[in-house]
Amino acid sequence: MKATGWSTHPSEHLKPNQITFEDGDAYIARKDIINIFTGVSKIVHGVGAAFCVSANDILAYQWSAKLNDNNTVFQAELTALHEQ
Repeated sequence: MKATGWSTHPSEHLKPNQITFEDGDAYIARKDIINIFTGVSKIVHGVGAAFCVSANDILAYQWSAKLNDNNTVFQAELTALHEQ
């Protein structure tokens, strides 16, 4: 069942500087790396989880879901990781 009220996906708004590594320039310069991003949130109206995969600066896959309101952020993160 598709969640209602969710109109955007976190992967649609990624910026190169959102996630950094200690040696970030070395990772950004390499085109052979597959990037996997997860994102979760919990607000009054629910819990959400998402992830996306990009390779060679091209979005390869994305997934998002609205979870049960009783789920924790930790459970949402595990769900996103499991879906990968």
